[in-house]
Amino acid sequence: QLLAVASVIGREFALETLKAVAGINEDVFVNALKEAVRLSVLEEHSQRGVVRYRFTHAFFRQTLYEEMIAPQRLKLHQQVARSLEALYAKRLGEHATALAEHFSHSTDPADLKKAVEYSEMAAKRATDVYAYGEAVRLLEQALKVQEVLDPEDKAKRCDLLLALGDALLLAGEHQRVIDMEAPQALALAEAIADNKRASRACLLAMKGLVAVSYTHLTLPTKRIV
Repeated sequence: QLLAVASVIGREFALETLKAVAGINEDVFVNALKEAVRLSVLEEHSQRGVVRYRFTHAFFRQTLYEEMIAPQRLKLHQQVARSLEALYAKRLGEHATALAEHFSHSTDPADLKKAVEYSEMAAKRATDVYAYGEAVRLLEQALKVQEVLDPEDKAKRCDLLLALGDALLLAGEHQRVIDMEAPQALALAEAIADNKRASRACLLAMKGLVAVSYTHLTLPTKRIV
């Protein structure tokens, strides 16, 4: 039971998170954890003020996770998300990626909305530390969740596409912005007659075109002999 909960949290997790979600007797919890370490299913990584555990092999975690039926996984993901929110209420930004992941597994509209919000929060933090590829991944995830949550909310989808376009430009994927994100964002903006969003979409496309043109201009040319 303890390892099943751990598998939902992730390959690596904090002791306090596992304890909060597991909800079992303290002695049983400690003995189960000790046994998992003894059998080399988990390994301990202690740092100052923090005790973390990690599945020694990804296969262990994957097997435990896949052995559960979907309703079990969904319930545990929700419990993990709630526990993380409670544990790190004053540091949600630091755990936004994990929160987005766990809430995205829910079928509750309120949870899915949180998944989108935490994905956006995590993407901004990733951008701030120049992890542009991670920002792209998080915003792509937010778009997928938004499609499930409310595919008719064109304004929100447009905003996510614009944010994704900005992240893609920073990641160097200029042509994709020109071909996909900018036109999609523009179409959504026009559908809701939002000139401000339409202008942002056009500006996004222009930035992509400028970046592509600059790249072509600065490419080394072959010398003709």
